[in-house]
Amino acid sequence: MGVIAPVAAVLGAGIPTLFGIFAEGMPRTITLAGFLLAGIGIWLISGGPGPAGRPRGLVLAVLSGLGFAGYFLCIKQADAGSPLWLAGLSRAASLVATGTIVAATRQFQPLPSSGVAGGAGGTARRWPCWRLCL
Repeated sequence: MGVIAPVAAVLGAGIPTLFGIFAEGMPRTITLAGFLLAGIGIWLISGGPGPAGRPRGLVLAVLSGLGFAGYFLCIKQADAGSPLWLAGLSRAASLVATGTIVAATRQFQPLPSSGVAGGAGGTARRWPCWRLCL
């Protein structure tokens, strides 16, 4: 496994954790031990033979980790709102951000018809499960 996903995961979880430590104080010892074990696990998973030097996509991994951390921190600050409003507004914001990036870079590539149909088919197969949850 590569280093890209663990880097994004560590930043996405680590930055809100550090923010919580500074804002609310140190967690208990058992919680710190859990953080240490999680870090060791991520290090073991991401290790292994690979090319020397900086992996491709590391900058994007750091940016995505910062994005996840910012999202988690913003959701924490908006915890008094309705979960549906929070989810809907975050989806709308991601649509605007993605649309802006696509429009600015002019690198739009439509999905192949099999990809769109596959996604719709997967959603249709999961629909009965959602009906049971309601």
